[in-house]
Amino acid sequence: MSLPWPDPSAVVTRIANLTERAVTVKQLRQLALFLQRLCKALLLKHSTEHSKDNGCYDEYITWFDINMYDITSEVIKKVIPYVNPKIQGARHSKIAQDWCSWSEFVAQRPQPARLMISHWWGGRFRDFMRVIQELCVDEALPGSTPLWVCTFANNQWGEDFGDRLANCPFYRTVAAADMTVLIVDRSAGSLGRVWCGLELYLTIQSQKRLLIYTPSGLVGHSSGRASSGPLIEAIKAWDIRQTNASEDAYRRQILNYIADVDEFQGLQVATDGRLVRDHGEDLNMMVRVEVYATVGRSHILRGCRVPRKEHRGVKLGQWRAFTRQAEASWYQRFGSETHQADVAPSVSFGDADVRMIYSSFVQPRISAAKRSYMEVVSDGPQLPKYYVSLSWGTRIADAAAAIDWWAEALHLPDSAVLFVDFLSAGPEKSEGACDTEPTEHIKGVAFPAADELLECQAMLGVLDHDAPEMTSAWRFLEFEFASRNGLDIYLACATGALACSCPFADGSWVFGRFDADIGRSMQHVSSRNCRAEARELRAIKDYFESRGHGQAIYDQIDRRFQRWGAGPVLREAAECDDEEEVKAICMNPSLVINGCSLQGAHSETALHIAAAAGSMEAMRALLRLHADPNAQDQLGETPLHYAALAGQSAAAALLLEAKANILCENSLAQDPLFVAQQNPAGFLGISMSSFAGFPLQLAAKHISAHISFMFLLYASDSRLASQS
Repeated sequence: MSLPWPDPSAVVTRIANLTERAVTVKQLRQLALFLQRLCKALLLKHSTEHSKDNGCYDEYITWFDINMYDITSEVIKKVIPYVNPKIQGARHSKIAQDWCSWSEFVAQRPQPARLMISHWWGGRFRDFMRVIQELCVDEALPGSTPLWVCTFANNQWGEDFGDRLANCPFYRTVAAADMTVLIVDRSAGSLGRVWCGLELYLTIQSQKRLLIYTPSGLVGHSSGRASSGPLIEAIKAWDIRQTNASEDAYRRQILNYIADVDEFQGLQVATDGRLVRDHGEDLNMMVRVEVYATVGRSHILRGCRVPRKEHRGVKLGQWRAFTRQAEASWYQRFGSETHQADVAPSVSFGDADVRMIYSSFVQPRISAAKRSYMEVVSDGPQLPKYYVSLSWGTRIADAAAAIDWWAEALHLPDSAVLFVDFLSAGPEKSEGACDTEPTEHIKGVAFPAADELLECQAMLGVLDHDAPEMTSAWRFLEFEFASRNGLDIYLACATGALACSCPFADGSWVFGRFDADIGRSMQHVSSRNCRAEARELRAIKDYFESRGHGQAIYDQIDRRFQRWGAGPVLREAAECDDEEEVKAICMNPSLVINGCSLQGAHSETALHIAAAAGSMEAMRALLRLHADPNAQDQLGETPLHYAALAGQSAAAALLLEAKANILCENSLAQDPLFVAQQNPAGFLGISMSSFAGFPLQLAAKHISAHISFMFLLYASDSRLASQS
């Protein structure tokens, strides 16, 4: 594949009409693949002044968190000056446009918009591309379909939108396009942007078709992949007066326009001639009404009675709606003067744990209804497929993020049914107490989770961001019981998910960036020293030992947790060139150094990462432990490809000494030599001058020796065949 921009000798022509600065689906896919390769090779870092304020300066940008802000500052505004294309066409009269928009940069001709994409720059680009993929399937769109995306249509060095909103590209593109697609990300960030509010309003006013997508799919679609629940909760609290824009002048002008008054009314003019906006206007409710109509009419929930607790599962969409409702309730209650004495009002929702949310939000509702929360929000029994294990001390925001990562990794629809204990328990249930319903027993001690686990096919353990609470004997029992009964085991934290017993939907064993510190904590678990009340602890340990291994079962359980958490730690150690930690992790006798479970989200090994980072000591340690120098990731790229991407000549030399195959091609038909010559990361200051020397000479010798060896082997086989 060529780079996602034209040859430097190509002439870029400015496109005066911004509605014709769309990008095609194919161009977006090429950009996404390019960004994915940069991210996995540890080449993109935060470098802006804004990142210094946010405390993320010089940190790596991963494929799972890169957004439009990152793409603009770290790619668009670096690539275009680096390529330095010949640009023809008149500059704007008011703004000295030194460069051009991304659309002008990659398109050979004007590309009139067919679809208007309304989105938030802070949303993950991976989610954005997932929506584009879903959209293409739902609407049968070919790769040549032009989509208008402001990030790529606007010149990021400056664009004059004119004084009137009717002159701005957002207004004109909605009018020119066939439909508007609103992308609502996990945090519903698009509903917090005033420009998205304007685009919604204009779409409704012009009676254009409006599609609303989340990363799960089209909202309101009969497939049931994406429910309207979370969106309904977001739109309930939506108020355009609370939305933001990068410049308050635009925000005020848009609010006036929607309120159907002169958009300049009440605005002051500063000494430099710029407009100064003040005060707010009421929202025209048509936007909210139209969103309700688009997602479909919701039926009135009358609640239900479900006698068997193991049938009180909650749908993924219900869980997401619950977390939104709980957050809204939290700020509504503790933002006022009145609050409960048992919950500190100074605690933000982000720090509120499950115990607090249960006490302040769930318990009052189930006490009034005299039934479980699941029975309040459901129409009937819902048999769970996934058992979610979390502790009372887990932050609810972390639990929500963890479940989202895991659900995305498995491609779960909003209709997937989970078992979450505190949402299935009746009002008689209190922390640490058992339900009054019949349950399975372990050596005479009631094990409330047994029936629910036996009903499910998989178990998700939600681990706190700081450290897993793995001292509880009951928590160990959940994992051991699930393992013995053949459930698929997964772990998740606020930043990613980990597959333990079988891979995720795309074949990977990690999704997002699973916290390596949690992985380190898992290296020190001790099931032998777990805690519970004396009688319960003895019964649980008797269950552990009933397998016939005696005391050895505890070492087996501990090694299992150590193996599950090893991958994130090993990859981080490779990145940081920590030779000692690499060796320590690999001491686990149940670990397979080239096993799939140690690979990263792109199926990259620790050796891939060490090669990209130039971590020489870690590479030597991994190679001594027999790490495969020719292992391939999802794109078929070897550690040598990574070294070529990152310009790590010393790493390339070491790999070649370890018999890395210089002729191995990736899925783009590129061998490491081609990657080095192409230098995709040149715009980031990566130099290939040293790479073109010593390593390539070694490669030539290696290839020559390899050919000679194969020739001798063939000759030997021929002689043996003739003798026989």
